[in-house]
Amino acid sequence: MTAAPPDIIGRDEARALGLKRFFTGKPCRRGHVAERGVSNLECMECSRGRSREWRAANLKKARERARERARKYRAANPKKARERARERARKYRAANLEKVREREREYGRKRRTTNPGRVKEVRRAWHAANLEKVREGARERARKYRAADPERARENRRRWRAANLELAREGERERILRYNKRQAAQRRAGRAGSELKRSRTGRLVIEGNH
Repeated sequence: MTAAPPDIIGRDEARALGLKRFFTGKPCRRGHVAERGVSNLECMECSRGRSREWRAANLKKARERARERARKYRAANPKKARERARERARKYRAANLEKVREREREYGRKRRTTNPGRVKEVRRAWHAANLEKVREGARERARKYRAADPERARENRRRWRAANLELAREGERERILRYNKRQAAQRRAGRAGSELKRSRTGRLVIEGNH
């Protein structure tokens, strides 16, 4: 869709209003119908063309100037700069999801190779702070694995049990103990509910006799 041209406004009127640009609707000597600068009468389209040419001829210097402008902007507007950076990162990730994930995996591989001790320390700290989340993730992965290849899952379980018999028995005793505790709690709750029901029924009968 073609953008609508700006409103007609003369140079003197634009200067009086404190504007930096004005627009007459007439083409410049190169045929551009575009806004012009109030201070120098320069056509904005010609200015952009010269900027592109200069950048192509002075790429290193142009990048350094852009970085310097970005540093100054971040120093003057830290909150807005952070929000803009996050928004750009979100858009880039959404548009290049597989590329971003591959880059993250590669970064993780390099980090584990160059600094394994630090990686393990960070991982242990995260696991300690998110223990329930870690356990739920492990359970979910185990469920998916068993559903995808139940025979192999059973074989792996048998091998693990044979290699870790005492640990397996201890785990079974622990599971049986937890199961018995749950059953006992349910029985106590059932008895308490029955006694409460009988007591209420007894009170109703007594009140009815009176």
